[in-house]
Amino acid sequence: MNKRNLEWLIEKYMNFLSQFGMEEQNIIDYYETWKKTNTESIDNYLWFIFNNLLNENKIQSNDVLGFYERNLKIYSAMLDFRRRVEFKKANEILALYNHTKVNIDLLNRGNGLHYHFGMIGCNDCEKSKDLTGTYISINEALENKTIPYSECTRRQGCACCMVLVVKRDNEGNIMYNLDTPNH
Repeated sequence: MNKRNLEWLIEKYMNFLSQFGMEEQNIIDYYETWKKTNTESIDNYLWFIFNNLLNENKIQSNDVLGFYERNLKIYSAMLDFRRRVEFKKANEILALYNHTKVNIDLLNRGNGLHYHFGMIGCNDCEKSKDLTGTYISINEALENKTIPYSECTRRQGCACCMVLVVKRDNEGNIMYNLDTPNH
């Protein structure tokens, strides 16, 4: 039986929601208004809040890195809720999470080096177990089509990811971008 209610939402998510300026009383007051035209499902209300956070972040963001970092927090909370509470795969959310993480990695990378993305697949997924140890270009990582999210065979959902890696030559030496100053 679903025992989730407004008190549960506040107990489980208030710390997260307060990072976005939400206050407990606002969540309570708005729920009373929201449920007049929607189901009383606390799950649906939380999804409404998640989507509003994403929309407000897009509208209010003044810097690209901050935008992606806040979206990453929201996607992380969405993934956790979908998988740990609703017991669903959430592969479409992981795709958004990975795309956001790639953008953060690219914004934070150091200058003067050549990069690509290393793939990490899952041994218990027939579609991705061979991904680990392979590399893709920055453009391929941005396209986010290498990970087979929709074909994942893991019961609990996809857990594949991409990590920014400095390129190395055949002898293992770091590859520098000679077009940048100091190299």
